[in-house]
Amino acid sequence: MASVPSPRAAVQRRKPARPAHGVARLTLFINGTAYNVRPIACDPAAALTAVRLRKSDGTTYHVALPHDGHPICDCPDYVFHRDGIDADGCKHIRALTVVGMLATRKGGVA
Repeated sequence: MASVPSPRAAVQRRKPARPAHGVARLTLFINGTAYNVRPIACDPAAALTAVRLRKSDGTTYHVALPHDGHPICDCPDYVFHRDGIDADGCKHIRALTVVGMLATRKGGVA
């Protein structure tokens, strides 16, 4: 005759989960160029959010979303060719909008 295990023996207690640790990094590839992405603190009166994009050669661009809903970037393409002209912005703004890290007035992700 087979013995039936007691109900207490079948219940196993799990160890409590350890707190998360380590470092998470986000790399965004735009037209084959890798950019390390990091959200940066910004003055809430000036912008809703701000992001730093850094290439491997050290070139850094900052993208911000002011309260008017039109993202801005400090890259030369945006500053000299798109600011106030092209509502879609530069490649940095478009890429951050596509991956959901930046909202736009057109209904992008918040």
